[in-house]
Amino acid sequence: MAPFMRITQVFDGPSINSTHLGNLYQVMASNKNLISSGKSLTLYSLQAGFSNIGYAVILQDYADVKQFNSSYKAINCISILNYCDVKLDASAGTAAAIRYYGLFYVDDFSMPDTNVISVYNDYVTPLHKLADYTSSISKTNTPQKFSGKFTTFVLNKDQATLRMSSAEKTAEWNTAFDSRRGFFTSGNYGLNSSIQNIADQITASKLTNISFTVDRTAIIGGASLTVKITSEQKTVLNNVYTTSNFPGGILYTIGDSISVKYDSNGAVSTGPFVSFGFDRYSSAACNGIFITIIMAIWMGLSL
Repeated sequence: MAPFMRITQVFDGPSINSTHLGNLYQVMASNKNLISSGKSLTLYSLQAGFSNIGYAVILQDYADVKQFNSSYKAINCISILNYCDVKLDASAGTAAAIRYYGLFYVDDFSMPDTNVISVYNDYVTPLHKLADYTSSISKTNTPQKFSGKFTTFVLNKDQATLRMSSAEKTAEWNTAFDSRRGFFTSGNYGLNSSIQNIADQITASKLTNISFTVDRTAIIGGASLTVKITSEQKTVLNNVYTTSNFPGGILYTIGDSISVKYDSNGAVSTGPFVSFGFDRYSSAACNGIFITIIMAIWMGLSL
């Protein structure tokens, strides 16, 4: 990629007659954010047909990212087979790292208990926030799947390390464990779009307590969202949510798998969001509750 970056020139202004700032490779090597003096930058390749190569350069409005001026960088080390660590340093102020395009998974957040990592889809606004992570939930709330065009990780203070992978099997996204938490959502979450369909599943190796919550904002027009819980491949719950059957609050059931399917059917929405949880199931505990209820009834009758 370096040769293509070297032949791409950067100018501080609306044309190649503006002040020359160097090439993209020099910009990357400086390890500093490149900020225009005005409202425009011009990129000009010295090789014809460069636009068809497939590499991308992200240009953003400075007003949207100036809060990260102390540390703002691109994530470019996603590995297909192995994990990749991304370090964030907010010692001098809020830090951010942005990942452009493509499905990936975060397997771990390593951080002290003094800070928070917030994750956003496309835009860094409250409407586009996907989750907040702290050290206390960094093990239970990962792995987590992200599929937006732009995913931004924002660290409020101190330092943190994210461990990522592009491989579903490496991250073990589809495997549940006790106390696991996470969410299903679309790549266009937060954006008004009809391209919001998802189909995903998480499965445990044993019977477990499964909980889930459906955000009803995506249930609009002809859209439908189906949540299915199974136990040993037998259906325990199969809820289909539409405008005539809106979801309520959190639901609990017992099973070993949860699957979610959202069909927009042409409806424009900000996308589905279904949070889930897996917790240890104890048949002995359930039997104990049942026996206690029976004894209470018997004692009541004997009196």
